[in-house]
Amino acid sequence: MNTPTGQNNRLGELIINGRPFVWGQRTYIMGILNITFDSFSGDGLGLDLDKTVAQALEFVKAGADILDIGGESTNPYHSQLLSAEEELQRVLPVLKAVSAMTDIPLSIDTYKPEVARVALENGAHIINDIHGLEDPAMLVLAAETNVPVIAMHMRGTPQTMQKMTDYNGDVKEAVLHYFRQRLEVMTQASLRRENIIFDPGFGFAKTYEQNLELLGGLGIFRELGQPLLVGVSRKGFIGRAMAGPGQEPYPPPARTYGTAAAITIAITQGADIVRVHDVDEMVSVVRLADATIRRSAEL
Repeated sequence: MNTPTGQNNRLGELIINGRPFVWGQRTYIMGILNITFDSFSGDGLGLDLDKTVAQALEFVKAGADILDIGGESTNPYHSQLLSAEEELQRVLPVLKAVSAMTDIPLSIDTYKPEVARVALENGAHIINDIHGLEDPAMLVLAAETNVPVIAMHMRGTPQTMQKMTDYNGDVKEAVLHYFRQRLEVMTQASLRRENIIFDPGFGFAKTYEQNLELLGGLGIFRELGQPLLVGVSRKGFIGRAMAGPGQEPYPPPARTYGTAAAITIAITQGADIVRVHDVDEMVSVVRLADATIRRSAEL
């Protein structure tokens, strides 16, 4: 079997809502459901429950393995900070409706422990935290509930992160160091290692050049032995690279081909999960990449 770069020390299998996730066997697809009005990607579904449920079911039919539901945008330019109550008003109807229609694992995209707790009580199976579970209350919740967690790397907040991009010359080593620290903290807080997934945080406190460097060097994170989620879909660095030097970056909805290329590169570097807006298109991309890189019998 062909093996993606740096793919070693794997933790094996994780069962989420009865579904097996066997790391290294194939790449899993997480479909994004933005219950927002201000998403950078232009795919915010607002509060239209019928439209959101229809989108969720389309993603499932297309081949998504996980649905990621978020109510607060992380757009660095004009996102709106929400209270826990406001965020729950957005995501709870979706969680309840979608979990009643499908057994696909659902992820709650939040950094607020109070939101995560209620979401887990109403259909969510995974916590996806852009702040790397740095809130002690989130650590306690994850340990209590024994659910998988996705810990992302970022600095500051969506409003301040693009002013915090100095990594002393090596963004990959800085992110790796952060993950080592978080892994130690999380295991000391009684989280099971097999429940911990890392996300390098493309676009979060990263410059154009740093995003490209990170994408080309994802194999460095395999030494951790943890599954890796990559969220490059429609990100700004893709739009800029597609347009070429000195040109206006492609807008988010026009970044599908660039996203496909970035995802393929990520899979060659050992990505286990890819978080995407365009599920139908990226399922095909992932299947071809896996068939070539992993020689997966399942595909």
